[in-house]
Amino acid sequence: GSYSFSGSLVPSNDSEKMTKFRRENIGYVFQFFNLLQDLTVLENLLLIQELSGSRDEERARELLGLVGLTNEIHRFPAEISGGQQQRVLIAIAFSANPDLLILDEPTNHLDMEAVIWLENYLSKWNKILLLVSHSQDFLNNVCSHMIHFTNKKSLNYYDGNYDQFVKTKSEKEENQWKQYKWEQDSIKQMKEYIARFGHGTAKNAKQAQSKEKVLQKMIRAGLTPKPEEEKMTNKNYLYE
Repeated sequence: GSYSFSGSLVPSNDSEKMTKFRRENIGYVFQFFNLLQDLTVLENLLLIQELSGSRDEERARELLGLVGLTNEIHRFPAEISGGQQQRVLIAIAFSANPDLLILDEPTNHLDMEAVIWLENYLSKWNKILLLVSHSQDFLNNVCSHMIHFTNKKSLNYYDGNYDQFVKTKSEKEENQWKQYKWEQDSIKQMKEYIARFGHGTAKNAKQAQSKEKVLQKMIRAGLTPKPEEEKMTNKNYLYE
């Protein structure tokens, strides 16, 4: 499935397997361009293939054609546009057919035609895809799950695309507010009763003691935290 994620999916109990997984099974695209300027487009891709032990020029040419760069394969990065450089990085990420594909703002510098092509391609991706994007349309068309990185630096997982995430998150917060207010009102009423009748008649004192037990039970069970207003940053959402 496609996910947004912050963390590691690599198992920690076997360092040898973990190293192999990181080296051979992960494809990625970051926001900055990391193409070698003294190599052509094709040479950049072939170099990555060589480093992973799978040089295949036919496959490299096929991938560059797939991202619309058939006529640019012998040009240098400085000779092509930012959008075309982004396409090269995407082709490099696809080159090893990775088990885990990580994309950081993959639509940056891409024109609409390229974005639509990438949406269609990634929507059929049958392995793990983790991506960060500020394009809601792109997220809706590609992603099947969302991961929300909260202000408390925790990760909350949601099924569905971006629109479904917004709807579910809103409903969850509304229910949390209702539960929080109910608990706080109940606590206030019980404390007022205990303070007023705790030393009163035997009947009232017994009821006060009963309410005290209920109050302590609620506290031990854990009270609903007060919902916090989200302080939005450019790191709040990761998608898959």
